[in-house]
Amino acid sequence: MTLGPAGVLVYENGVTTHISGVPVDCPIDVVGAGDSDMASIAVSTAAGATLAEEVELAMLVADVTIRQPGTTGTANPAQSP
Repeated sequence: MTLGPAGVLVYENGVTTHISGVPVDCPIDVVGAGDSDMASIAVSTAAGATLAEEVELAMLVADVTIRQPGTTGTANPAQSP
């Protein structure tokens, strides 16, 4: 469940985990953030990550993506925070 700037709640195997949001202190553009999230989760799933790990990585990918105003954001390892 998304919590906006507060992060995400993940429920897996009877356990709820809170994944904190990444603080953003600059102008943002959310275009492409959902697509980046889903791509990150798909790759993480294929790599065998837990759901909490997948979501934590997706939050970082979204953080990179939203920091690219005026374009459909993308994320790559060189852009990591």
